[in-house]
Amino acid sequence: MDEARRFLRYIIPSAVFAVEIFIFLLILFPDWTLCKLSSIKEKEGLALVAASIFASGGLGYLFSSIHHTIRWWWCPVINHKELILSLTAGNFLALRNQADNTLIDQTTLKNLTLPDAWIIASTLWFNRLKTSEVIAGADSRTASLVDLSHSLGTLRISCVTAFMATLWIASNIGWFDLHCEPVLRFSAFIFLFFVLLCIHQCSHKKTALFAEGIINETLADVLIAERNRLGHPVETRVILGRDKR
Repeated sequence: MDEARRFLRYIIPSAVFAVEIFIFLLILFPDWTLCKLSSIKEKEGLALVAASIFASGGLGYLFSSIHHTIRWWWCPVINHKELILSLTAGNFLALRNQADNTLIDQTTLKNLTLPDAWIIASTLWFNRLKTSEVIAGADSRTASLVDLSHSLGTLRISCVTAFMATLWIASNIGWFDLHCEPVLRFSAFIFLFFVLLCIHQCSHKKTALFAEGIINETLADVLIAERNRLGHPVETRVILGRDKR
């Protein structure tokens, strides 16, 4: 993974996490937050920045791991299953079971899991990366969109974590107060959290759908052209059920 991809996936989510905590605390306790910010001395400030940079990669990796788990187990976004079903139904693609070399029928493919569909699409894509000018031309764009989608998805985790961290800090430095101003500040804090969470979620979903669309359209065009050139469906061997192991 190059530096730009690592920056998108790990550094930006941790930086946004810190910024969101600061904004949340500024809404809840503006005087306390600004006082703490201004009380940091120059040497202490430099040490804090250095420590934050050192820790940001690890924190970002943790957020990324949580996002990756949620993405595949609870709310998958990128879906290549319809592409596989469409190509096999149109007799452009034939999948053979690697275990017994038998063709996989359409009934079995309807139960294809999203991880298996992702593996099949990725295999078809990268096997043609050096031989197809169409795929080679689209690869950098789709890779950047996938990285951006991953980063935006990770921002959801950092936003929720920032919300929980702010509540913990608030419970230690503040107290329950039903006066008008504290209630309004707390309401603004809750409202902003949900707005940011919706923004992160919508951005992640839209970017993932853009990446999925480009990959599916490009791969379909290449495989259809390959089938027409060969005169028979493009065959590939697969192993299904990896995610059930």
